[in-house]
Amino acid sequence: MAYKPQTWMQEKILSEKGYVPYCGNGKYCDMPRTYFDPRRMQFVCPHCGWVSKFPEECMREYAELNK
Repeated sequence: MAYKPQTWMQEKILSEKGYVPYCGNGKYCDMPRTYFDPRRMQFVCPHCGWVSKFPEECMREYAELNK
């Protein structure tokens, strides 16, 4: 792992293959699991369209680990 995780969530997505977080828009959504959008290189909520804001380096590492 080249990227050093800065938060527990970054550690989680980089240590569990296939892990996707819940939607982060809790106020306006029922918080389902997101999906990884390789075009945006972020996680996206299938219900409300919320998009995560993980660092680019972290998401590149995630994409590489989950090929």
